[in-house]
Amino acid sequence: MSSALQISTRPNRISDTKDETYHSKFCRFYLGQASDWRHNKWLEKIKRHKEFYKGNQWEKEDIDSFLTDESGEVATRMRIVQNTIRPLVENYRGNSILLNMNASARSISPRVKTRMDQALEEKMFMTRLQNEIPTFSEGIRKNFNVGKTSEETYQIFINEYVDNYSEMITHLIQHIAKENDLTKKQLKMAENLAFSGAVVMHHYNHGTFLKTTVLESERFFFDRNARESDLKDASFMGHWSLLDPSSIFESFQDIKPEDRLNIERFVANGGVSAFNSTSQSDAGRIAVYTCFWIDIQQDTWGYIQNKYGYLELQKINYTYPGETEPRYTDKDVVTPPDTAEARKLGLNASKKTRKSVYDVLRYCYLIPSECIATQSTPSNELKDIVLEYGVYQYQGERNEKPNNITFPYSISTWAYIDGEIVAPIEDAIDPQKMINRINSVVESQLNNSGGSSFFYDESAVDDEIQFLSDMKNGRPVKVTTKGRGVPNMVQKYDNNVPQGTYSLFNIINGYANMIQQATGVNEALRGESMGSEQLVGVTKMLLQRGSLMQEPFYNAIQEAYISAMDYYAHVGRDIFIENEREFAIRVGDDFVKVAKLDKDIQLEDMRIFVSRENTNEMLMQQADSMLMQLYQAQLIDDKILADLFGRSTPFQVGTYLRRFAKEKAMVAIKSAEINKQKEVEAKAKVAEDMNTRLAEYAGQRNIDASVKEREIAAKSKLKTDEMITGKAIEDASQRIPM
Repeated sequence: MSSALQISTRPNRISDTKDETYHSKFCRFYLGQASDWRHNKWLEKIKRHKEFYKGNQWEKEDIDSFLTDESGEVATRMRIVQNTIRPLVENYRGNSILLNMNASARSISPRVKTRMDQALEEKMFMTRLQNEIPTFSEGIRKNFNVGKTSEETYQIFINEYVDNYSEMITHLIQHIAKENDLTKKQLKMAENLAFSGAVVMHHYNHGTFLKTTVLESERFFFDRNARESDLKDASFMGHWSLLDPSSIFESFQDIKPEDRLNIERFVANGGVSAFNSTSQSDAGRIAVYTCFWIDIQQDTWGYIQNKYGYLELQKINYTYPGETEPRYTDKDVVTPPDTAEARKLGLNASKKTRKSVYDVLRYCYLIPSECIATQSTPSNELKDIVLEYGVYQYQGERNEKPNNITFPYSISTWAYIDGEIVAPIEDAIDPQKMINRINSVVESQLNNSGGSSFFYDESAVDDEIQFLSDMKNGRPVKVTTKGRGVPNMVQKYDNNVPQGTYSLFNIINGYANMIQQATGVNEALRGESMGSEQLVGVTKMLLQRGSLMQEPFYNAIQEAYISAMDYYAHVGRDIFIENEREFAIRVGDDFVKVAKLDKDIQLEDMRIFVSRENTNEMLMQQADSMLMQLYQAQLIDDKILADLFGRSTPFQVGTYLRRFAKEKAMVAIKSAEINKQKEVEAKAKVAEDMNTRLAEYAGQRNIDASVKEREIAAKSKLKTDEMITGKAIEDASQRIPM
């Protein structure tokens, strides 16, 4: 940010006309509010941390006090750098590459329960219908997936029901994240978090796309009175960018002709923006400040009844951006409920609406006059260039909390205390400086050392060449001591590195251990050898301790990821629902049909869930292990094992497992129905066999009775015939004369 900007007084949010001048003054006012001592201190620390990472670790105070003598001349010491900051940052960056996160959305609005109850009632209705019309029962069960009884239908419904809204938003946020390549941006997030202690992502609408960029932390400014670690309670925030004129003219089509001319004149003169930042500004680029702040607006509020029968507090006679007519008018207002919220607003049966002041997000894209001033055209002869301003179209409102709006930034901090952001490498800077100083002392002592040798009295040696040769080869030497003795004519001297120099390396190791204790990045985490005598338990303890201390770092990246996904769920939905084609590309045609059937999708409040996962290779190994266990337990079949083995994740395995369980349950139901049908058929067949046998038995009895009757008749006839014959013989015998 520029320290040369003239700060404006705060405009009146109630009485002032909210025109271009209003937005320009508010932008300047908040730039002044942001440029306090805490922000300037933070910028200096970020610059310092980056210089240490690059190896520029000898600061002016070190040079003045350590590398120069009392006269100010350069002493015989070198600027030695043993960079421990770079491996520390690279450890964070490397682990961020392996950080895989999976996001999903879940609706937290009351409507989700209503939709579930409505879907269950439809299933129950079809169950009753198929029982009332047995002719169509089989077709109803097949097409509507219901059971024969209400209990069976309920069990099927609970196992299979998925909220289409939540699934649709999950598809949407995952697609937007893929479009913005958030996974690759994690490397930049880790870098910024290490240097500054903050991750800042800016979201903006570019055509039909919702774009996300990771901002350099030093280009971000915010309300230092905020107390939440994600800065959601800030009253303003923004950033600055260095843009070339072509980008400015393309992005902002409604720039005034005189403003275009001033911009082009500044660049043509080879000017450089009046900047004071941690990055050197480029000639030909202009500083553009983007500022968002919470303003106030007054509208009529009242309770309406949505299509699900719930009462909601909504704006009355208000036309939302992008719409032509109010969603709700006076005729939609109903009697307020007897709740604490309604009583607080003073709403009752006699007073159904009220004028209410609420928060609204305003913005301004500003080029201050100081940033395009030149020697020939000073800033007092120029006006601020307001590129764009107004009420931000996508407020990111939560309908359960109408006064809660969302800035188009996703922010997370490593440590945020009393308006100051702390970086994780901050405590490693001073030990790093001491390591460099000690190494410089060691280098100086090494440079001054000259080895060991001896000196002798030249007058005691007759043949100097022979003397030196004999000394070198270890042969006896001849000298003339003249009664003074050998010790007085030959002496040994030692100018090797003193033992005290070696002890300095122990001090260096001590400072290195200080860095490890402060950051938690120890040898075990870096994969360095710690000696063969170190116990496995000690190594495990170091890994656990280091992982525990680094957890806030990766949790900050995860929180930034959740914040971005939350913005995609609420604002991305509002952007893409206006463009059916782009919406279909991201969520599919089926979900677009759901959204078209229910325009109240924009009233849904979503909650984002993000889980950290391992690398794809590790996930596939875990999935393969799960598949083998499930297969051995006969919880999946051969087809699922063949489809998923070697190319799935545990989440996909779980999805297929639930699907297989549902299919297995349906098969069991069908099998029970078939068995029941077979049992009925078997009983019918037994009954039929019994009837057949009874009929056969009855027929046989009839036959036997008929035969018996015929036998009796024959016998009777025979007896009758015998009687007739006997009578005839008797009559004949009586007629024959004796």
